Amino acid sequence: MADGPAFDARNHKYIIEEHPLQKSCQKFGIEMIDLLSRGTRRLRTRTMELEVSVLASECDFIISLPVLKSHGICGMTGALKNVLGFLSPDEKRHLHYGGDVHRIIVELNEVIVPDMHIMDAVYTMVNTNEVRHGGKPRELGYMLAGTDPVSLDVRGLELLGEVEPKLKGKHIDDILHLRHAVQMTGWDGGYEVIKW
Repeated sequence: MADGPAFDARNHKYIIEEHPLQKSCQKFGIEMIDLLSRGTRRLRTRTMELEVSVLASECDFIISLPVLKSHGICGMTGALKNVLGFLSPDEKRHLHYGGDVHRIIVELNEVIVPDMHIMDAVYTMVNTNEVRHGGKPRELGYMLAGTDPVSLDVRGLELLGEVEPKLKGKHIDDILHLRHAVQMTGWDGGYEVIKW
């Protein structure tokens, strides 16, 4: 189990130690680590080279656990954006202050491909993605899972539109990384909803 705290998070060690999944890790005897604790390497995407956690290529199976939220820069954060956790703090900083974060999200998903995504949409954040930046918690009541991050994010956008005024009525084309993903992957516009 690993997490890649935000580049501007003050204390990565504290974030890992106090992570909401830490109790589950302890229950099952699993170590919770910082994604960057094992080092980084350069990884080539379609148009750039990025510094990423070595775990991106050393793991046999990756289950991504994104939390569906509003995001000040990207509009929303979900399955596609979650792979940015593999980036070094310098790469994350560059993306948030001048890089083409939307294109990088999609290109990174082409080379770091989680085998499964389980997206927490039970509680979400509106206004922005973190309380420290003005985010406000809202209950949605959903868990989403699948192997296709584009489908999960399309459905996530629909759900966020129910509680986030900035996203009400928004379409795929309004979220740039989602638009890029649809164009680059040839997503056909379909997904299946199974209710338990």
